[in-house]
Order: sequence, then C-alpha cells, then structure tokens
Amino acid sequence: QAIVKTYSNAWKNMETALAENRPDLIDESFVGYAHDKLASEIKAQQKNGLSTRYLDHGHQVQATFYSPEGSAVQLQDTASLEVQLLDGDKVISSENVTRKYIAVVTVVEDGWKVRILDGVPGF
Repeated sequence: QAIVKTYSNAWKNMETALAENRPDLIDESFVGYAHDKLASEIKAQQKNGLSTRYLDHGHQVQATFYSPEGSAVQLQDTASLEVQLLDGDKVISSENVTRKYIAVVTVVEDGWKVRILDGVPGF
C-alpha cells in the first residue's frame, strides 16, 4: 500500500514539476536515474521556454517483482493521459495517449522513492 501511495505521489510531483518547470519538486519522490532524467527534461524545457502538462485519466498499476530482501519493487503501469506542450500559457500541441511504463521503487533513508520510470512499447 505504501508503494502504491509513493508511486501515485511521484506522478503528481512529476506532473507539477514539468508543468511549472520546478526541478525541486522531483527531489521528494525520485532518486538516481529517474531523478536525473526528469531534471534534464525540466532544464531543456526551461531553456526553450516550454512546459508540459499531463492531464491524468488513470493508471493500471501492477507489481511484477519484489526483491528478496524487500528493498525494491518493479511496477508495470498502463497510464491513460492527455499530454499538452505549452509555450507560456498557449497549448501548442495536445495528444491523448495510453502509455506503458516500467517503474522501480526502492527503499531510501526516509521511505520509498522512484529510481526508474521508463516508457516501454509493451509488457
């Protein structure tokens, strides 16, 4: 249950961080590869004066692997989203998509954080 809540909060933090170009918001939920990838994406958006807005229409999340020592969980997520690219307040593209993600959530010093969040073509 804690892992599902962590993953859900991570998505909310990611959505806000990408919409507002605020890399500080990803620190709460992401570490390692996922953190670095999102920070880089936000930096590129800032450089180009763009932002990304996710309108979340739901996720189907399934745990597919638990590490034997209990420090990591792999999730498969089928997300239904509307992805909007904005230049200032103006929407310059909008797309309804169903995307599949593989996520790895790991134990860190103060709880769980998303270490990997990658879009994949299928499961």
